Amino acid sequence: MLTWKITRLIFFLLLLQGAYTRMGAQNQTLRWQGTVVDSLSKTPLAFVNISIVGTTTGSNSNVDGVFNLNLRLGDRVRFSYVGYADKVLSVTSSLLEQKVILLSEKDVLLQEFVVTPGMNPAWRIIRNALANRSKNNPDSYDTYQYRSYNKSIIHFDLLSEGSYAQIKRQKDSLKNAQKNRKVNNYDYQKLLKEQMYLWLKETIVQVAHKRPNQTKELILAHKSSLPNDFSGGFIPTDFQPLGFYQEIIRMDVVGQSYINPLSSNCFERYEFVLENTLPKDQDTTFVISFAPKHQKNFNGFKGVFYINSAGYAIENVIAETVDTLSKLQMRIQQQSRKSGEQWFPEVLDTDISILMGNDKMGLMDLKVHNRSYLEEVALNQTLSAGTFSYAQREEALLPGYQQESVWQTLRTEPLNVRESNTYQYWDTLEALKPIRNFLHGYNGVIRVLATDRLPIGSALSLRVSDLLRFNNYEGTRLGLGGILQFPTAPWFTLGASAGYGFKDKSWKYAAYAETKLLTAQDLKLRVSYQKDLAEPGAPNMLTNTYRLLSVFTDPRNLYRYRFDQVITKRVDLYWRPMQGLQLNPFWYDENRKILAYDYNYGTEKNTSSFDLVNYGLNLRWAPKEVVYKKANLESIFAITFPILDVQWSRGNLAAQNINFSKTELSLTHQLISKSLGKSTFRLSAGKIWGDVPYPYLFNAPGSRLNRDLQIMIPRTFQVAGFYEFAGDQYAYLFWEQNFGELLFKSKSKYSRPSISLVQHLGWSALTHPAAHSDFAFSTMQKGYYETGLYLRDLYRVPYFDMYYLSFGVGGMMRWGPYHQANWRDNYAFQFIMRIGF
Repeated sequence: MLTWKITRLIFFLLLLQGAYTRMGAQNQTLRWQGTVVDSLSKTPLAFVNISIVGTTTGSNSNVDGVFNLNLRLGDRVRFSYVGYADKVLSVTSSLLEQKVILLSEKDVLLQEFVVTPGMNPAWRIIRNALANRSKNNPDSYDTYQYRSYNKSIIHFDLLSEGSYAQIKRQKDSLKNAQKNRKVNNYDYQKLLKEQMYLWLKETIVQVAHKRPNQTKELILAHKSSLPNDFSGGFIPTDFQPLGFYQEIIRMDVVGQSYINPLSSNCFERYEFVLENTLPKDQDTTFVISFAPKHQKNFNGFKGVFYINSAGYAIENVIAETVDTLSKLQMRIQQQSRKSGEQWFPEVLDTDISILMGNDKMGLMDLKVHNRSYLEEVALNQTLSAGTFSYAQREEALLPGYQQESVWQTLRTEPLNVRESNTYQYWDTLEALKPIRNFLHGYNGVIRVLATDRLPIGSALSLRVSDLLRFNNYEGTRLGLGGILQFPTAPWFTLGASAGYGFKDKSWKYAAYAETKLLTAQDLKLRVSYQKDLAEPGAPNMLTNTYRLLSVFTDPRNLYRYRFDQVITKRVDLYWRPMQGLQLNPFWYDENRKILAYDYNYGTEKNTSSFDLVNYGLNLRWAPKEVVYKKANLESIFAITFPILDVQWSRGNLAAQNINFSKTELSLTHQLISKSLGKSTFRLSAGKIWGDVPYPYLFNAPGSRLNRDLQIMIPRTFQVAGFYEFAGDQYAYLFWEQNFGELLFKSKSKYSRPSISLVQHLGWSALTHPAAHSDFAFSTMQKGYYETGLYLRDLYRVPYFDMYYLSFGVGGMMRWGPYHQANWRDNYAFQFIMRIGF
């Protein structure tokens, strides 16, 4: 009997243990990691809401669709995403083995509806987010610092094979079959489409920023799959703003601007829908979709905001362009994290898609993917003045960082197989050699265009802007300019150039020596000598000395025909005491000889030569300009606004016993308005104290040679002659208001008219006009006016099946006191051509 009782006790204890074991298993917290993807495209879905039904516990997938969730067996998990059908799954052991969750788009889209401010619950949340923009915008923080790991990938998807390619493939197959040789065309295509990428680049960048415009970006390491890579200093953070709070989202890299859904008066342009409310601990995340209102003409986004109730900051955002007629499509994803009481982005992701090709050649989607992980973020800490220098972006490669073993520790995420293959195959596969050689040369061209230098060995480089020039006086000018800078003495530079004009049949030459006195502030001393040509009355402020910006982008240079010969000995000191500011004290001794036009000054006859001693100061202020420095090469990353030039000088003409002072300034700016489009203007003014000969007056920038010349030259008087007006004091305003497609939006990809209104105003005066004889020019003392209208992109033709070659027309009318007697002389009808997406 005792034995039986003991047996029953043991059996009971075993049953009890099993029950507790089952209960423990039921209550055990388990970890589930997986990826949420689109059921058709298999594209990862970012920021999918994943919640445990009946609780406030949940999570979001990251930008790669990856999620990590703590749960228990028996829990029910809901996956919800804007535009997709919800999926609810019961947690079982087999489910935890499932690593990919498929979500399907909703079959039926919501019908269009209209809501009023009182009915739409999303409006309250958007208003709160607008009220907290300044607090949450990283640009409003006193300082911030971070270290980023960046990765850029270029690849393509072959959407369809054109008839031309199919016919060629059939011919090649027949030809190779006759030779009993395997065709490798398919394998080659598959290699670039599936096994590797066209281009892969990684960078490690240390960033420091101080409000309002001081920034330092040190590129500590970079690794590229392409040979001779010179991507102009671009990094993935250039492709979207840091924080999604700006009124206008400017994408200067691709030349586009978009109105932010989170901007003032956004309710007039965008529809907002509260899609979901997600409790998270003490806070709540509001999921709000947005899209432009029907029949609203503006560049905008559609997408989703994830707004956190803690400060009503943007926790996550997905925004993509809505212009389906453009060959260029963009998708921006940004994930932020709260640090203390402030928010800061931690992942930036940008996808750019460019549709290329046609039915005959085949259709291909060229894709650019940029990803940045921001780590070691520090906000509102004191930064020393030594943190910043004149170069906002600079390569400061750390020794040993190019080794693969080091890169494995630097990467926020490891490379996948296809990414690893990209590095390996470009270096090893013989089949890629022709493309590799082409890309090597292409990158070399980009380097030359960005720096104006063609390297010849380690110390010598040629200056490209000296090789070939054109104008109406010299005709074709061939030249050669070189820069000598030894690696062992980077602080010292020698330069020389020579050129010959085939129309004026004369040589020009120049030489200079330069030494850098202070590297951090770009303090350098230059001594130069030149015998060359100079246009009378032309400005010579600092912005005009940027050769590539002035020689290659200003078409007026092609048509200038009045020149003086100048022989100049000059001393310059260049100094950048802070970012965006450059100072240039100067002194020069000049002999100027008038060429090819008659002129007399004062009572003297045949006064064709002048000797001038001049000194002064140039100032250039471009607060948003980014100077990119790589070793001894420097380039301006992109043209930005505003740009202010100021020049003051004091001169002496010994033979004429003249002392004079001259002051000149120029302000160029661009403003983008949500209602009016893009406004671009240049305001310039100048004054001379003292009487000076014509070559030293201010020559008005006219750009019309004759009735037959109909070329649009920005920031010039289109219906005024090249040398029609001059004076010793002036004020000019050049204004263009580009409405884009705000007034009219076409539904055809071959015609996308954009309308611009143009207004030019001019005034000038001359104190003693009688001092200038045997020479005809006028002043604008009564006021010069010309008004115009431009219709750009009236007709667009696919260009290399990648861009559009766009054609438009425009016209300017001259009116007011200087209206010409012959009506044809008061009009300039112009033809406009440009390349765009």
